[in-house]
This record gives sequence, structure tokens and C-alpha cells, in this order.
Amino acid sequence: MEQWKLFRILPNVEVVHAFETLSDHVAVVSYDDDRALAIRSQSKAALKLWEGFRDIYGNAQRPSGLIFVDGFEQVKNAQEAIVAFRNIVAMSSILPSWAELRTQPGSTPTGPLWSDAWALYPVEVSANDTLLTVNPALLVGSSPDAPFVGMPNPLISVYGDRFQVDWPLFALLLQAWDNQYIRSRRPAWYYEALFRALEIAMHALAVPVQNLSSVHDFGLSLAIWVSAFEVLIHPGRGGKVDETRVLQFLASASSRWDNPKLRHKRYVVTVGGKIERVYHQLYSARNTHLHGNAILKRHWSYVGRRGSIAVGNLAPLVFRTALKLRLGWELSRSISRVIGSGLDPTTYATVMEWCDARYEDALVGSM
Repeated sequence: MEQWKLFRILPNVEVVHAFETLSDHVAVVSYDDDRALAIRSQSKAALKLWEGFRDIYGNAQRPSGLIFVDGFEQVKNAQEAIVAFRNIVAMSSILPSWAELRTQPGSTPTGPLWSDAWALYPVEVSANDTLLTVNPALLVGSSPDAPFVGMPNPLISVYGDRFQVDWPLFALLLQAWDNQYIRSRRPAWYYEALFRALEIAMHALAVPVQNLSSVHDFGLSLAIWVSAFEVLIHPGRGGKVDETRVLQFLASASSRWDNPKLRHKRYVVTVGGKIERVYHQLYSARNTHLHGNAILKRHWSYVGRRGSIAVGNLAPLVFRTALKLRLGWELSRSISRVIGSGLDPTTYATVMEWCDARYEDALVGSM
């Protein structure tokens, strides 16, 4: 049996099944996973850390762990790769919640809406099996006998239910992760841009509350979304990207929609060609907030047939579309076999189709 090590604790999620890379190098596991049990049995510091979390009432928590196989730390850019995998899992669970929010207005999504749910707790197990707190503002080591008590982020819930997962997106991103960090099969910039965009999107999806939900808090989130889109499709060294290029890229989704309503001309405007209206408004809102212009309702509110919606609430849906376009809309046979293993053909096909349809329904219902 391979030996695994703890990278970080994820205190706000309690997964019920493991998320793993195709190459079996990195995983997000539950508190009760056999690998988690083995790590705690072999490391006093890991045991103290993993079992030290309490909620605001003092009740013990059972957080998930981000783990890696022993020896993976020697791989080039290992830490970057582990964080990139965390971003994949986070994105695949957060984006469906935004679709659920739009298809069931007024309800509370079953899964996380914010990337803070997948935040890495800033305490790690050191080489001498003690706990080490590491962040830009603090570097503190502890003795073997020092106690430890941690808390989940109080701004958001602890997610312990079987939340929805965007399996098609998860499968495509897993394949990209393996190609980038294990196999190096495509030009480096293609994957660097992808995983850099995911990391930026994680910032855009963070709880936008710094100043009691000031309009400027939300404006900064909109600006970060624009950056995530532009990084995702950037052509690399010597190239450039602007609003028109992103909009032309998004326009290629029109031939992919199963729902004909999304191909209707009401959903496009003309700025150098057919483009997606939501991104156009997102880009305009970003300029307004960052350039110091007067902020009006039309700068942050998307007006659809069913009323106005904060454009930031639609950005995750459009970003999922951009990711699918960038990765290739269809799953390869090899990746389909991996994701579909253990599922009968009918169930597998239903899950795949349901995921895509959920986003289309969310967009149609919003616009």
C-alpha cells in the first residue's frame, strides 16, 4: 500500500467520497478515509491537527484533507500541482451551486457557492512532525506538546452533505491536470493559462465581504472575473487579449447549446461580432468600478425578461461555458470510461446530460 501524506486540512468541507487525480498522486479525502486513518496513525502532528477542529459551540468537526502520495513532493512544481487539483475539485462543486441558485430562485443551494469553503487551513505538518503555521503575515512553529484547536471559517457553512458535482467539467479538468503535471503532453502555455485562470476564478468566487458588503467589494469581484476570462484564453507570449477576443471566443458556444432559446438573437449584442451579453456587461461593470466612474444600477445589474439580476451571479455560469469551450466540449472515450466506472450506461448518460442541461436552464431562466 502506498504511503500518503497530509498537505492541508479543508475545515469547511466534509466530503463523503474521495476526489482523486487520474494518476493517483493527489486526493481530497474524508476524515474516515483509509488513507486519512493511516496518516493520523503514523504522525502525531497530523493526528493533533486533523482532530483539533471545533465549531463555534465547541463541537468536534470531521474535516476533509488534501493529501498526496509520498514522493510526489519531488515532482517539479508539486505544490502548484496540489493546489491546482484543489481548485479543480472546488470549481466542480461550486459552479453547480450557482446553476442551482438560478434554476431554483429563493432556495438555498445544497453545495458551496463560495471558494472559501475550499480554503486550505494555514497549518502544516513539519518535517520533524510538529505543527507549523505558515501564511504571509505569520510564521509560527509549535512544540510537540503544544495543544491545537482550529475552527472552520465562520463566514460560511460547513458542507457535509452529498453536494452536486459537475462531473463533465471535473473529468475534463482531471485530464488537463494529468497532461500538465504528469505527462506534459501539450504546449506549456495552454495549461498554464488554464490553471492560472482557475486560480484567479477562485479569488473571484471568494465571499466578497470586506467592508460590510460595500458596492466596491462586489466591484472588485467583477474585475477579478474579467481577469479570469482573459487569462483563460490568452494566446501566450507575444499575443494579447481584450474584450472583443473574449466575446468572439464565447460566441462559439452558440453551436453547442442544446436549448435553442440560447441561440436566439436576443442573447447577443454586436461589438466586433456576435458576443455573449453577460460578459459584455461584466466587462463594462469592471471598467466602471476600476476606473472610478460613477456607479449606476445598470453597471452591475443584468436586465433580463424576468427582471434584473446582479451580473456577478451570472459570471460563474458563463465561466463554466468558457471552460468547456477551452477544454473541448466532449469527453474523450478514455476519460469517459474513468468517470463512468461503476455506473451503469443509463445512469452515466443521464448524469452527463443533466449537468450540461442544468447550466442551460439557469441561463435561459435568468435571461
